[in-house]
Amino acid sequence: MNAQQQTLDQAQGPNGPSTPEAMATYLDANEAITSAALTQLKALPQPDDPELAAIYAEAAQLDQLAAQAAQAARAGDQASFDTLTAQAETVGKKANADSIAYGLDECGKDLNTSNA
Repeated sequence: MNAQQQTLDQAQGPNGPSTPEAMATYLDANEAITSAALTQLKALPQPDDPELAAIYAEAAQLDQLAAQAAQAARAGDQASFDTLTAQAETVGKKANADSIAYGLDECGKDLNTSNA
């Protein structure tokens, strides 16, 4: 997942997507990567652990926020886009920290620091 995400980010260039449609396409691609990774993780044998379930819920929430932000970008709704991306940033930071605390170091890496 991290390699796919880095490839996607690098394809956007140093300033990221340059139009609302490009941003929506980027968010759709990002959501597809994270959704596939979450599906693969859930397919592994799972402990009955509320902490892990919470991490998965955060990842699912990020996917939902990305899909909503993509819709807002396509609609030209900058205010909603800004709100949704701010929420995603907050959830993403928490998900990364929770993943690392749980021992999922690769899942918790912040890959967005190079494009920030």
